[in-house]
Amino acid sequence: GNLVRESLDLLAPGRRVLELGKQNILTAAEMTQERPDVSYFTYLVHPERVLAQDSAKVCKMLRLLIDDVESGVIRPLPAEIYEFQSVVVDAFQRFRSGSATGKVVIRLQGNESRIMKVKT
Repeated sequence: GNLVRESLDLLAPGRRVLELGKQNILTAAEMTQERPDVSYFTYLVHPERVLAQDSAKVCKMLRLLIDDVESGVIRPLPAEIYEFQSVVVDAFQRFRSGSATGKVVIRLQGNESRIMKVKT
Protein backbone atom coordinates (compact mmCIF):
# COMPACT_ATOMS: atom_id res chain seq x y z
CA GLY A 1 0.00 0.00 0.00
CA ASN A 2 2.34 2.76 1.20
CA LEU A 3 5.24 1.75 -1.03
CA VAL A 4 2.93 1.67 -4.05
CA ARG A 5 1.52 5.08 -3.12
CA GLU A 6 5.01 6.53 -2.71
CA SER A 7 6.06 5.04 -6.06
CA LEU A 8 3.15 6.80 -7.74
CA ASP A 9 4.81 10.12 -6.98
CA LEU A 10 7.60 9.06 -9.35
CA LEU A 11 5.26 7.96 -12.15
CA ALA A 12 4.74 10.30 -15.09
CA PRO A 13 1.13 11.26 -15.89
CA GLY A 14 -0.88 8.80 -17.98
CA ARG A 15 1.46 5.84 -17.46
CA ARG A 16 0.72 2.23 -16.58
CA VAL A 17 1.43 0.17 -13.48
CA LEU A 18 1.63 -3.62 -13.57
CA GLU A 19 1.65 -4.99 -10.05
CA LEU A 20 3.10 -8.48 -9.76
CA GLY A 21 3.09 -8.67 -5.98
CA LYS A 22 0.90 -10.58 -3.59
CA GLN A 23 1.03 -8.25 -0.60
CA ASN A 24 0.37 -4.57 0.02
CA ILE A 25 -1.16 -3.90 -3.37
CA LEU A 26 -3.90 -1.41 -4.08
CA THR A 27 -7.35 -2.30 -5.34
CA ALA A 28 -8.47 -0.83 -8.66
CA ALA A 29 -10.73 1.58 -6.75
CA GLU A 30 -7.85 2.73 -4.52
CA MET A 31 -5.65 3.32 -7.54
CA THR A 32 -8.38 5.29 -9.29
CA GLN A 33 -8.75 7.43 -6.17
CA GLU A 34 -4.98 7.99 -5.90
CA ARG A 35 -4.16 8.47 -9.59
CA PRO A 36 -7.13 8.44 -12.00
CA ASP A 37 -4.71 9.04 -14.90
CA VAL A 38 -2.88 5.73 -14.35
CA SER A 39 -3.83 2.43 -15.97
CA TYR A 40 -3.49 -0.17 -13.23
CA PHE A 41 -3.16 -3.90 -13.75
CA THR A 42 -2.58 -6.59 -11.15
CA TYR A 43 -1.30 -10.10 -11.70
CA LEU A 44 -1.02 -12.16 -8.57
CA VAL A 45 1.63 -14.80 -8.87
CA HIS A 46 1.58 -17.87 -6.64
CA PRO A 47 4.70 -19.80 -7.73
CA GLU A 48 4.28 -22.39 -5.00
CA ARG A 49 0.87 -23.34 -6.37
CA VAL A 50 2.09 -23.52 -9.96
CA LEU A 51 5.05 -25.70 -8.98
CA ALA A 52 2.86 -28.00 -6.89
CA GLN A 53 0.33 -28.44 -9.69
CA ASP A 54 2.69 -29.01 -12.63
CA SER A 55 6.40 -28.88 -11.89
CA ALA A 56 7.26 -30.60 -15.21
CA LYS A 57 5.54 -27.80 -17.13
CA VAL A 58 7.40 -25.14 -15.13
CA CYS A 59 10.73 -26.89 -15.80
CA LYS A 60 9.94 -27.00 -19.53
CA MET A 61 9.03 -23.30 -19.56
CA LEU A 62 12.23 -22.38 -17.71
CA ARG A 63 14.30 -24.47 -20.14
CA LEU A 64 12.70 -22.63 -23.09
CA LEU A 65 13.39 -19.30 -21.39
CA ILE A 66 17.04 -20.23 -20.78
CA ASP A 67 17.40 -21.30 -24.42
CA ASP A 68 15.95 -17.99 -25.62
CA VAL A 69 18.29 -15.98 -23.37
CA GLU A 70 21.35 -17.99 -24.41
CA SER A 71 20.49 -17.71 -28.12
CA GLY A 72 19.89 -13.96 -27.91
CA VAL A 73 16.17 -14.12 -28.74
CA ILE A 74 15.55 -12.49 -25.36
CA ARG A 75 17.94 -9.67 -24.53
CA PRO A 76 18.28 -7.92 -21.19
CA LEU A 77 16.80 -4.47 -20.87
CA PRO A 78 19.27 -1.61 -21.00
CA ALA A 79 20.45 -0.39 -17.60
CA GLU A 80 21.37 3.12 -16.53
CA ILE A 81 23.60 3.01 -13.45
CA TYR A 82 23.98 6.01 -11.18
CA GLU A 83 26.46 6.27 -8.30
CA PHE A 84 24.59 6.77 -5.05
CA GLN A 85 26.65 9.53 -3.50
CA SER A 86 27.06 11.71 -6.57
CA VAL A 87 23.97 11.59 -8.77
CA VAL A 88 21.14 9.84 -6.93
CA VAL A 89 18.88 12.85 -7.56
CA ASP A 90 19.56 12.56 -11.31
CA ALA A 91 18.54 8.89 -11.20
CA PHE A 92 15.21 9.68 -9.56
CA GLN A 93 14.57 12.55 -11.97
CA ARG A 94 15.26 10.21 -14.90
CA PHE A 95 12.85 7.66 -13.45
CA ARG A 96 10.20 10.28 -12.79
CA SER A 97 10.45 11.68 -16.32
CA GLY A 98 8.92 8.48 -17.68
CA SER A 99 11.41 8.41 -20.54
CA ALA A 100 13.67 5.68 -19.16
CA THR A 101 13.59 2.32 -20.89
CA GLY A 102 14.88 -0.67 -18.96
CA LYS A 103 16.36 -0.33 -15.50
CA VAL A 104 17.40 2.73 -13.57
CA VAL A 105 19.90 1.50 -10.98
CA ILE A 106 21.53 3.19 -8.00
CA ARG A 107 24.85 1.61 -7.05
CA LEU A 108 26.32 2.08 -3.60
CA GLN A 109 29.96 3.12 -3.89
CA GLY A 110 32.34 0.19 -3.43
CA ASN A 111 29.44 -2.23 -3.27
CA GLU A 112 29.01 -3.36 -6.86
CA SER A 113 27.57 -6.73 -5.80
CA ARG A 114 24.57 -5.09 -4.08
CA ILE A 115 22.55 -2.87 -6.41
CA MET A 116 19.37 -1.05 -5.49
CA LYS A 117 16.94 -1.11 -8.44
CA VAL A 118 14.81 1.99 -8.79
CA LYS A 119 12.96 0.94 -11.92
CA THR A 120 12.51 -2.42 -13.54
